[in-house]
Amino acid sequence: MLTDTQLNALLKQNIAQLAPVESIDLNFDPGKVRARVRVSGMDLQVVTGAKLVNGRVTLVDPVVTGPMGMTLPAEGFIGPIEKILNEQLTKNGITIKSFEIREGVIVIG
Repeated sequence: MLTDTQLNALLKQNIAQLAPVESIDLNFDPGKVRARVRVSGMDLQVVTGAKLVNGRVTLVDPVVTGPMGMTLPAEGFIGPIEKILNEQLTKNGITIKSFEIREGVIVIG
């Protein structure tokens, strides 16, 4: 199990990998990952689903809203978030066979 609080702490420690992102705050809702992102002084909201691909959590179908939502592709910061998440799971020796996003947590099977 990984909480949104734990992942937010990891993202904060690794914020340089998310440049030009200045800050990010994730929340897990059933079946969705919601993020408040600050890029170049502008705030964005991102909502994405997730699925398991080759044993890795992959964020899918991101929707970006906010002033830069039409000009800033979500893939620019979704990829690094996936990387940090999957690296942490691997570092802790967790092999993912299944997962479910619930309120505040990702439950890993």
